Amino acid sequence: MREKFFDSLGNFINKRSKVIIVSTIIITMVMLGFTGNLGMKNQFSDMMPEGIPEVKEFVTISENFPNASTLMIIVDDSTKNKKRMIECVNEIAQEVRDLYTTTVSNREEFGFIDRVKIKFGTDVEGVTYDTLRLVKRVDKTVDREYMRNHAFMMQKNKDLNSTMDMFSSLNLIELLENINNNFEKEYVDDSENTASLDGKNQAISSLDGVYKFVESIATYRGDSTQVVEAVENLLLGSEYFKSPDNSLIMIQVQPNVGSDDWDNLLILGEKVYNVLEDIEAKYPGLVITGSGVAIMGYEEMESTESDMGYSSLIALAIILVLLVGSFGTFKNPLFSVITLIVALIWVTGILAITVQYLNMMSAAFGIILIGLGIDFGIHYISGFRDGLESGHDVKGSIKYMYQRVGSGVLTGGLTTTAVFAALLFTGFDAMTQMGFAVA
Repeated sequence: MREKFFDSLGNFINKRSKVIIVSTIIITMVMLGFTGNLGMKNQFSDMMPEGIPEVKEFVTISENFPNASTLMIIVDDSTKNKKRMIECVNEIAQEVRDLYTTTVSNREEFGFIDRVKIKFGTDVEGVTYDTLRLVKRVDKTVDREYMRNHAFMMQKNKDLNSTMDMFSSLNLIELLENINNNFEKEYVDDSENTASLDGKNQAISSLDGVYKFVESIATYRGDSTQVVEAVENLLLGSEYFKSPDNSLIMIQVQPNVGSDDWDNLLILGEKVYNVLEDIEAKYPGLVITGSGVAIMGYEEMESTESDMGYSSLIALAIILVLLVGSFGTFKNPLFSVITLIVALIWVTGILAITVQYLNMMSAAFGIILIGLGIDFGIHYISGFRDGLESGHDVKGSIKYMYQRVGSGVLTGGLTTTAVFAALLFTGFDAMTQMGFAVA
């Protein structure tokens, strides 16, 4: 039975070799198109069992508060050129505020071929698109109007009393004296207020506001613009979200994308990342960085894909060199490595269709498959070479190869598959996905 099966397999391959090669190329191209849909999810919750209370709580919070966390963009200038930094901040805010993406709204109405065409950007009649604005709000400055109307409402009673004492007299000398007394009471008498980094920053900001207020009066020459700005800084704080040493300005970006919409979240992260790169190139000397779920998710995905890609290429190169050195020929080892690459493309395409996302553990499936899959290639090369050395022609050597090593390769493949498939029953999402990918 076994010999008959492998004999039939050898005959089929010898007779239909061209059909097999053409079919393989077509399937590989289709799968290669699907590989672009395979994304990365780097959150630990995506790797943990759903039954764990902490994971349930995290999922509940994500469902109740669907908007992803705020993105933070930092503009850093060691020279503290305020005008240049503000110009850069305004440009970033304008570019980020208008980010959007388009999606096909009636994809379900089309068949498989049309969906593939849509995927590659080919025009398909009847396609309609939805536009999604990726950003809900960009905050580059403090809402001073809100502060004017509600600041006292947010203060504690003791802070309100301190404020009343500080501005009990608007005479300049008495005002400065009251500000000084309030500062001593707030930060000198109560040393706990400067024990934390936030408290120290508030103290520095308060001193900076007083200094600029006095400086604006000292340099007053009839134009009250600088004085008005200094007074607003003293009462309401800095207009921009600045660091105490004025070397950093922060922008807050509120996404219009839910944390469960990972595809659009990564699109947002990529678009913001590209905007920051382009603007940073226009302002030499400025360092622009961003943080937040969308940006970090995109950077981690790019890093993981890059690292795994380089690792896979290095592994394939090492394997090819070892095989060529061991067998003394280049052609058959090269074909074996090409077959392995085709298999990896097929697996990646299947994963894109089924699971759609990989996590940090299952992303290593390529390295594992290369290490395990080449073993079968080595057996085939050895069996084919033995057939040639036994006097068979190419077709006869293929049949000889299957008769000699086919049973061992098939058994080894099935047992290895069974071992990794056992991970599907662990209940641990990270291991389950890896088991499915490798099996």
